[in-house]
Amino acid sequence: MHLRSRDRSDQFSCRTSRDPKACEEAANELMGIARSQSNRVYHVALDVSSREGCKTLAQFTREVFDDRLDVLVNNAGTSWGEDPGYDKDSRESAKMNWGWDKVLDLNLKGVFYLSRECVPMLQRCETDSTDPVMDPGRIINIGSVAGLMAQDAPTHSYDCSKAAVHHL
Repeated sequence: MHLRSRDRSDQFSCRTSRDPKACEEAANELMGIARSQSNRVYHVALDVSSREGCKTLAQFTREVFDDRLDVLVNNAGTSWGEDPGYDKDSRESAKMNWGWDKVLDLNLKGVFYLSRECVPMLQRCETDSTDPVMDPGRIINIGSVAGLMAQDAPTHSYDCSKAAVHHL
C-alpha cells in the first residue's frame, strides 16, 4: 500500500508480508530511500489473503492515518503453476486444490476484502473541490495481462484471479 497526503508533503508506504523478517527487511530498505525524501515507511506482518489479515491492516491504517485514506493500491499477488487437472489423479489432488485456493485467496479475495474494509476511510476523503490533488479517495487494483488473454503456461488460477480483479 502506498499513500500520499493531500498536500503531497508527506508520503507513506506500508508493506505487508506473512513473514515478519521479510517484511522488516523490505521496510528497512524502503526506509533508507524514504529518509532522504522525508517520508515514512510502516510494516505489518499479516496475511492479506485472509479476511482477518485485511481487517487487521485496515485497523492499523485507521489508527496510523486518523481514519482517512487517500489511495489504496492493491498490489499483492502470487502464481502457482498447477497441473490443469485433466486426469482423475490430478483433479483429486489435494496439492492442486490447495494451490488453486491459495492463488484465488491472495489475488482476488484479498483485493476484495481489503478494498471493502478501506472504503469508509476512502469515503472520508471525498470533497467538492475540483483540484485533482483533492479528489476523493481512490482504489487502484493491479491486474495482469494474464487476466486479459490466455497464457501458454499452466497458470489457470492466476489467469482467472487476475481476470476477476479487472472486473472488480
